[in-house]
Amino acid sequence: LNNELDIYLIKIDSARQQIWGKIFGTSKRERPESILTTHDGKIVIGGIRTNENTNIQDYTFQCHIFQVDSAGDQEWAYPSPISAGLRDAANDMLLLDDGSIVVASGIGHEQQRSSVNEVYFDRYVFKLNPQHQIEWELVFKDPVLAAASRTTNLVNLSDGSGYILAGMSYNPPQQPPYNEPTKGWLAKISTEGDSLWTIEAQRSDTGEHLL
Repeated sequence: LNNELDIYLIKIDSARQQIWGKIFGTSKRERPESILTTHDGKIVIGGIRTNENTNIQDYTFQCHIFQVDSAGDQEWAYPSPISAGLRDAANDMLLLDDGSIVVASGIGHEQQRSSVNEVYFDRYVFKLNPQHQIEWELVFKDPVLAAASRTTNLVNLSDGSGYILAGMSYNPPQQPPYNEPTKGWLAKISTEGDSLWTIEAQRSDTGEHLL
């Protein structure tokens, strides 16, 4: 415990020489997961802020997103409210033309253990409007909570019909053959935040199968 971690952001030039390095952190544990740049050269960092450095139960997990300018000075920050519950990192982000951000994350559930509690996540995606307020959110639950379930990537479809959210799912088989319960997972989401379809894929000895 008390292993405090901060986010360290470095900017280098074309010759791979460091221009600046900035540390962003609090008394909690910070971990970066995604990064993107705006059309005017700003940098948006997505990560997570937790109290895992001081706690083994009664966790706080916040999805943490912030923007810095070209000099590395912070301009705004969005930490998900602690009152909203446990949230995974901003595992991937899409910056839209109007300044909105679509975020692949997770909704956490603390699992009681005899020593150190764990947090498992339902897959979760949300949209922040240009004022950094939640415009819509969507949750995808597995039948059984497991550490394997998570989001990984977001893709903005070129035809404007929405987004593809990728991740992993956990769905134990109910009858033989008892294949691997962890599967690849995809969902299509409309620009308004509606689930259009989901699909799972798993690998077997005879190849990959869509489910």
